[in-house]
Parts: sequence; C-alpha cells; structure tokens
Amino acid sequence: MSFRAALRDERGFTLTELLVATAMMGFVLSAGLLALQAGTQASEVTTGRAEAQSNARFALSQMVTDMRAAGYDPTSNAFDPVDGATLALSSVQIISDLDADGTIDAPANPCDASAPAERVRYRQVGTDLVRAVMTSAATAACEAVVIGGVQSVSFTYLDATGATLPAAAGSAPSVRAIQVSLTLKPESITGARQGAGATTMSDRALFRNR
Repeated sequence: MSFRAALRDERGFTLTELLVATAMMGFVLSAGLLALQAGTQASEVTTGRAEAQSNARFALSQMVTDMRAAGYDPTSNAFDPVDGATLALSSVQIISDLDADGTIDAPANPCDASAPAERVRYRQVGTDLVRAVMTSAATAACEAVVIGGVQSVSFTYLDATGATLPAAAGSAPSVRAIQVSLTLKPESITGARQGAGATTMSDRALFRNR
C-alpha cells in the first residue's frame, strides 16, 4: 500500500468513542470540583472556629478581670461582691468600691461602657454579650457589645469551698468565685457551616478581695 493510500485509509474517532471520552472527562471534572468545594468549606469552618475561639478568649478575659475585683471594700462597708437582687444564671452584676470612699458610686458623665466601674453588669442580649455600667442595681448608665455570635452564656456561683450556690439573692454574701461558660458561633460564615464552627469555652474568676 502506498503512502498516499495509507493516508486515505486513516479513520478518526467514532461518535460513541467521543461520547464516552466526554462522559469520563465530566466525571473527572465533577470529582475535582467536589473536592475543591469540600476543601473550601473545611477551610471556612476552621477559620470560623478560630474566630469564635478568639472572641471567646477576649470576652472571658474581660469578664474575669472585672470579676476578680468584685467585693473590693477597703472601708469595710460590708456590701456583697455581687448584686443579689439580680443574681441569675445568664446575668451577673459585680460590685466593688474602686475609689475606696465607702460607697458604690454612679459612673462619671459621660459614661464609658468599657471603663472600670463600681457596678458592672454582664448579660446576653440576642446573640450579643453586653457589658453595662450601672447607676443602680436596676438602671444602666450605658452599655456596649463585647462580642457577637453568642449562643449562650452561663454563670455558676461558687462559695469558698468551691461548692455551687443557687442563683438567688440569699447566695450573694457567700459568693467567692464565678465560673463563666460561653458558647459562640462564628459571625463570618452562615448556614450549616456556622454550627460546625461553634466553640464552647469557660473560665473561673476567684475574688481577690473576699
């Protein structure tokens, strides 16, 4: 057979072969896209969990700092370190005589919700942890959001032996430490992946002055 005849005899792919090759290429591309999507989602969850953990550490650090100063009473005025009338599992009001004048003073004007104060309240409002500077047990002079993404916050009140006290007015004089637990979801992601990035952290604040 001559060279020219051989060229004329060459044949291309059949339609069936092209369809099979196209289908196989589609499967490969689909698998690659699914793997890429899974990797992206896993990366988002990891980043979101790190965000939630960072926010939880920040909030716990701020609350523990305030709580350790609770009950500061250099003039022996015999006030409780926490406000018994508002004592609750999801809210706490901390009292301390920071200026050592024998009274629990209202905040200076203008009020700064992030500044040290003699009466400070922490509570959950919606999905925010809020810090308030109080003029009295029932009145907030100003308040500000500490962190968002909060699913739950709980306060456990402990006596000098570490035993748990009920969240009731009669417990206030005996409280010597507070265990704080926070559950957060990351705010940077939404949907089902937000739940996968949730984190729970806790810390304990021992009163330095009681």
